[in-house]
Amino acid sequence: MYELAIETAKKHLFFRPLNPANQDLLLSGTAKKNAAGLIKLDPEGQHLACFTGGMVALAAKIFNRPHDIDVARQLVDGCIWAYESMPSGIMPETFHAVPCQGQTDCVWSKDAWYNAIADSRNFVRGSIERIEEHIRDRRLPSGFVAIDDPRYLLRYANIS
Repeated sequence: MYELAIETAKKHLFFRPLNPANQDLLLSGTAKKNAAGLIKLDPEGQHLACFTGGMVALAAKIFNRPHDIDVARQLVDGCIWAYESMPSGIMPETFHAVPCQGQTDCVWSKDAWYNAIADSRNFVRGSIERIEEHIRDRRLPSGFVAIDDPRYLLRYANIS
């Protein structure tokens, strides 16, 4: 099942977030399919998706897919970046980041970040000052478009 799904995940779910340090990171987003059958990335990061790096690393070893180890490392680094970007050091449950346009077109740009915020559903159009106010009010770290759910929910298994 993994071998059938991983290439699709790489193509449609994993995305490189724009980040100020220009790190080569990946996050696992959400894919949405429209009525015409087109698949579109929703660059939504989720705390629970941080298991993905470990899953890909284990599968890379189990299925002898050494090229997937780099993908696993980038996914882990993406989660580390999301944690370290937050003032509390704790990643929110869900957030939206700025996806890079491609693997080679991913150099930090404050303008690209501001444009992504201006284009987001959470923002009412306005001036640069309005965007900066929006960033301050919502405490958005650089590269983040929205913090959709700021909570950090602890989960546990009740094994009896």
